[in-house]
Amino acid sequence: MTGITPEAVHAFFSSARNVKRFTTHCDYRLLQSLNESFSEALDAKKAAHEKSERQRIEREEKRCELLALITGEGFSPEELIGGKALPGRARRTMKYSYSDNGKIRQWSGVGKTPRTIRDALNNGTPLESFLIEKQEFSNDNR
Repeated sequence: MTGITPEAVHAFFSSARNVKRFTTHCDYRLLQSLNESFSEALDAKKAAHEKSERQRIEREEKRCELLALITGEGFSPEELIGGKALPGRARRTMKYSYSDNGKIRQWSGVGKTPRTIRDALNNGTPLESFLIEKQEFSNDNR
């Protein structure tokens, strides 16, 4: 089809007035031929839809069976797929703090230097001025 979209055809034929006008101007044999063509295409589309729906249902049933087997053996799905983070790979601690358009941001000191810090360093500000002060926590409720 050139230039005709399924949406345009649907928009046209969804109006009962357009359908009546179309069928009035068409020959009976042409309408019969169109009806047979649409019936064949619809049957094929229905068969494909039913097949994919059966496959989806079978897959969902199999998934439920497997989930029941996993939980019945005392495992959680997360355990089997490795949903927990690996030990030993902690997040870097933030060393520097800076203000970017009114937002307080932090940088670990590793990787590309943020533009705000880089600009300040180019203007003579020492890197130590961006250091985050380490707070010592004390237990006053001894």
